[in-house]
Amino acid sequence: MSISMLKNRNYVFERFDEIIKNRRKKIEKMPLDKDMNNDMLTLLFTTNTTKSIAKIKALDGKLLKPMSDEKIRINLLEAVLGGTDTTSNLFCLITYYLCKYPHVKQKMLLEIDPIFPKSSEKFHVSRNDISKLKYCKAIIKETNRIIPVAIFTPRCTVEECEFAGYK
Repeated sequence: MSISMLKNRNYVFERFDEIIKNRRKKIEKMPLDKDMNNDMLTLLFTTNTTKSIAKIKALDGKLLKPMSDEKIRINLLEAVLGGTDTTSNLFCLITYYLCKYPHVKQKMLLEIDPIFPKSSEKFHVSRNDISKLKYCKAIIKETNRIIPVAIFTPRCTVEECEFAGYK
């Protein structure tokens, strides 16, 4: 790895560590009866602690070891980097299918053209504009249905169950 890449990596790690340190202090000072933010970072800090905001508790009722700051940083990096990877993969697949099916591309462009100006002038896209892109949304969903970019999402049952003789 080059010196420049290491410096950039260290910079990112330091920023994440700073965020983690500040949030940990905030959560530690918070009373048990006070509602906490329901976000990923709070969930990572509080899981397997008495302050857990997790909807699913350990099945045996025992608290497992809470996550270290390093493990929290790794999970946050995975979420950020993994999110960019799946997004770019999905856009590549969409591009492939639009090239393969030009009539779909044409219909998509007919939906987009009235919303986005053709000139190079700066313009603002509003939430209302995005909500009008129903065909584009359908293309995204259909592409993800045909070839899902995130093929495995683990699930955990909240109570013991049996399926085909397996527990």
